[in-house]
Amino acid sequence: MLIKKKLYGSTDDGLIYGTHAVYATARSTATATDVALAITYVGQQLAVGDFKCLRTFLKFDTSVLAGALKAAYLTLVTISVSGLDTEFDLDVHKYTWSGALTSGTEAKYDGALASTKDVTFANTAAMFLAVPATSPALATAHINRSGNTTYALLSAEDTGNSENTGDEFIGLGTQEHPTEARRPFLTITSLLQQGRPGASRADTRKSSRPTVRFS
Repeated sequence: MLIKKKLYGSTDDGLIYGTHAVYATARSTATATDVALAITYVGQQLAVGDFKCLRTFLKFDTSVLAGALKAAYLTLVTISVSGLDTEFDLDVHKYTWSGALTSGTEAKYDGALASTKDVTFANTAAMFLAVPATSPALATAHINRSGNTTYALLSAEDTGNSENTGDEFIGLGTQEHPTEARRPFLTITSLLQQGRPGASRADTRKSSRPTVRFS
C-alpha cells in the first residue's frame, strides 16, 4: 500500500545572507540571519553599491515516516517576484544542518555553498506569484528517518560565482507565514508491504496490490 505524507517545515527555517561592497566577500562571509520572517529570500541583490547573497535553509521532521521510501517532492510558494532583474535557476541542495541558524551562522552559510545540489527546483521564469510549485523528485537517500531532513536553497548564480549586476532574488513563504497554504512542505510517498501469515505467493501479490492513502 502506498502512503503519502505531507510534512510542513519547522520554524527553525530562515535566511542567512552576506553583504559587502566586494562580491567575493559577500559570497564568502555571513553578515546576518533572520529566522522570524514570513518570507525568506534566495538569490543575489545589488543595493546602494553593496552585493548581497541570500541563502535559505529548510527543515522538516521526517522521523514519522514508515515503510520503504519511494519518492519525495518539495513544494514552495512564491510570495515576491519584485527582485528579478535577471531570472535564475533556484536549486535545492542536500545540506545537513542542525540547531538554530543564529548559532554557527558562518559555518552554515559556507556549508550551504559547498553542499551538493539535489535538483534544480525551477527557473524563476516558471515561478509565479502565489502559485504553488513543486520540485522534481528529490533524492530519497537524503531523507533522515530518525530525525530532521534539512535543505538549503541557493541561486545557481551564487553557486556559480557569477557576480550580479542588478537584483536577482525571489521571495518564498516560510513556516512562519500566517497563511498555511503559503508554507513549504515535503510530500513523501512510502510503500508499506501487505500480506497475511500462510498466504501463498499468488495471494500475497494479489492482496498487496498498491493503493494510495493520504495521511
